[in-house]
Amino acid sequence: MTIKEKTLALASEHNIELFVKDVILISLPEGWELSDGTTGWGGEWDHNLSNYQCWKLIYADVLDLVERKSEWREIVKVGA
Repeated sequence: MTIKEKTLALASEHNIELFVKDVILISLPEGWELSDGTTGWGGEWDHNLSNYQCWKLIYADVLDLVERKSEWREIVKVGA
């Protein structure tokens, strides 16, 4: 399994959304946020790194979100 496949599988298993082009967005499932009020992370693809190196960094970020799952909290909609 490649690092990209491993990353996509881990994200899928935890319903974490990935958008990877020149911009990288890693988002918690809809309706969830971290304890700091953010819903994920974003960045830019580093063209100075190999594809493997970039996917390894993305994997580390996804794994960090998974390891912090106890911090995820449901977003409460006001007036709902």
